[in-house]
Amino acid sequence: MSAIECVFFINIVKTISIQDTLASLDLKAFDYWRLLNSFIRFDPQMPRTLSTHFREIEIKIVTEIAWVIDSPVSETVKRICHCTVDPYSSHDLSPKVSYAEDKLL
Repeated sequence: MSAIECVFFINIVKTISIQDTLASLDLKAFDYWRLLNSFIRFDPQMPRTLSTHFREIEIKIVTEIAWVIDSPVSETVKRICHCTVDPYSSHDLSPKVSYAEDKLL
């Protein structure tokens, strides 16, 4: 994935988004994000513009793409919060607290 993105960046391909590339490779954004740091650190002499491009992708993944419904991130958040409702709806997502626990708080 990183090699493909390098080729797109070097050849100034702007018609294909990172989301399109991830979808065509059936790769989850969060999984790619985990590998991205290793790729950036692999070559400390990577051109600054390319390194900056990958940092921008990393920021986009962490702030936007990784939070889509059914992503590993949203599934983990739902599991941690014990949420039984859709996290993207307007429902209250506060963790469910029993009456006994509520008295202790």
